[in-house]
Amino acid sequence: MHSLHNFRRGNHLDQRSIRRVVEVTTPDATNADQYRWRKYGQKNIKGRMNPRSYYKCTIVGCYARKMVERHPVDMQNLIVTYQGLHNHP
Repeated sequence: MHSLHNFRRGNHLDQRSIRRVVEVTTPDATNADQYRWRKYGQKNIKGRMNPRSYYKCTIVGCYARKMVERHPVDMQNLIVTYQGLHNHP
């Protein structure tokens, strides 16, 4: 049995550290998957015209997050970076 303390110290692969990057062509990335997201921040990126938005899963206890930004060359596409895994269906 593993304790939460061991996961935080980096001794084991943590579900929150898993990343996946996807390029999406939909105009609204918040509805591009089956999960519900809450926007918790926005940041201007140096050298980019559009900001990056940060989202958390709305389910209590789920640590999944995503970052959404416009593609630097093709402004019609969005780059969505998922971090962590959902712990619910």
